[in-house]
Amino acid sequence: VCLFVLSKGKLIMNSSPSSSTPKEVLQLHLSCAHIPRKDITSKSDPFVVVYQTFDGGQESKIGQTEVVKDCHDPDFHTLIPITFYFERIQSIRFAVYDEDVKGGLLSKQDFIGEVKINLSELMGGHRGNLTAPLKSSKGKVGKTTITVLAEGVGAVGGSITLAANAINVDKKDLFGKSDPYFVISRFIGGKWNAVHQSEVVKKTLNPAWKSFTSDIATLCNGDTSVKLLFQVFDYDKRSDPDFIGDFTASIDDIEKGSHTSQGWPLINEKKTSKRKYKNSGMMYFPTVKIATFQPFSAYLRAGMQICCSFGIDFTASNGMALQHFILLFILLLCTLFYRFSFAGNPSLPSSLHFHAPGALNEYGDAIFSVGTILQDYDSDKQFPAFGFGLKMADGTVSHSYPLNGNFQNPFCSGLQQVLDGYYNTLSQMQLWGPTNFAPIIRQASSVAKTSHERFKEGVMGEYHILCIVTDGVITDMLDTKDAIVEASALPLSIVIIGVGSANFRKMDELDGDKHKVKGTSGKEASRDIVQFVEFRQFNGRTSDLAAAVLEEIPGQVEKYCADNHVLPNL
Repeated sequence: VCLFVLSKGKLIMNSSPSSSTPKEVLQLHLSCAHIPRKDITSKSDPFVVVYQTFDGGQESKIGQTEVVKDCHDPDFHTLIPITFYFERIQSIRFAVYDEDVKGGLLSKQDFIGEVKINLSELMGGHRGNLTAPLKSSKGKVGKTTITVLAEGVGAVGGSITLAANAINVDKKDLFGKSDPYFVISRFIGGKWNAVHQSEVVKKTLNPAWKSFTSDIATLCNGDTSVKLLFQVFDYDKRSDPDFIGDFTASIDDIEKGSHTSQGWPLINEKKTSKRKYKNSGMMYFPTVKIATFQPFSAYLRAGMQICCSFGIDFTASNGMALQHFILLFILLLCTLFYRFSFAGNPSLPSSLHFHAPGALNEYGDAIFSVGTILQDYDSDKQFPAFGFGLKMADGTVSHSYPLNGNFQNPFCSGLQQVLDGYYNTLSQMQLWGPTNFAPIIRQASSVAKTSHERFKEGVMGEYHILCIVTDGVITDMLDTKDAIVEASALPLSIVIIGVGSANFRKMDELDGDKHKVKGTSGKEASRDIVQFVEFRQFNGRTSDLAAAVLEEIPGQVEKYCADNHVLPNL
């Protein structure tokens, strides 16, 4: 839930802890085959009850089909809506019954069988179409099957780019001109709620505001025909803003008007009773661009694979705790000794890489929580995994050492092999440095370039996710920014998990949520592809960690496909 508040001419957004990016709604079509006869004198009367669970939590009922009378192969007409959370482990249980007592409790009906699947498995490995056998109450599998077909609700998403200007707005300042800005509001819950605010243009009655881009869901809830409220205010530093005028129009209205340079009168209702009053200015939209794209689920159903690779930080800084710095920073020689011998030893509990028997350290938790989500979207479950900032046995420092030890084939078969390779590497290599991200990003980019070419040829290929787990002491920030700008045009996203208690403030420079990442040449990233989270902010809640890391991936996939005219061709 997002609440926008207008105060002193500024738009303030308060997000509740449960707020998240807009989610896609799917609808499930169900059918069964070979339903056994449960009634003595007639065929069975089957129906399905559907439940869902998040991250192994409490189960809840989300829907139920109609009852199909006297049928062994029912095709149910009732569609079951479900919100798709790519970033969560979302389990669905389908329980099939034969109705004995009309409208009665489930305990009064005959249980036929059930199946439980992850929604990620349905959308990933099975491309939205899965047939599975039902298990009886005794766990036995028979001939009875259920088929689940998932389809998206709402065909397209997209973005809207607007450029606006106004002429002859009312003069509101006694000793100067106005300082106009505009606010766009959408009617939600019985009142107008602000969804966008422009910058203030100082001292002018003819403002020209900067163009902006918003997603369709935020601006008009996906409906470009819905009416929006456009208000223009005069900004006052020491008091509340002065209202200039407003009008209502839909995105469709202003898009159509932009072709004929149509102006929109700004009306102040308090002035309409004056004889000579016409308006408080005219507002124009010289640029109206609507870019639509298919939803994330459509690409999964068309066969897109989500491929995950890992980059693990093996630098010596992983062994240093803050209190050690405080005690030793005065003595340079002691610090150096500590850094490269004592602190660089992952067998000591002070190291972030310390591995207690039978337990995962923070690095292992991060790898497992993210990989568990993504593995269902990759049919072969092969994970390239590398360590960076480590010293090999021959004294060479590597920034892309394969965790399986195979430079020709760095793929690990399954998550367990990634973890085994990580712990084996710890026992064989020395933690060193520096902490350079650019080499591992460029290595991932070289693989993504092949997929990019396939997409350009019209072949539904692979979208790549590079998961970097680090203690945050990055040493090649400028080169890393260049690598991110280069990668932003490719089918690649980068998720960074910060472990330990370091100051991760610098990482915000890589996450493009608030500003575009800019390279040393001045070129900006074409889209936001980086998401950063701190491991310890989640206090061991690894499912919430994975959710925060992966939440932006669907939107990043959609943006890449829209920019490159990739269609799912279902």
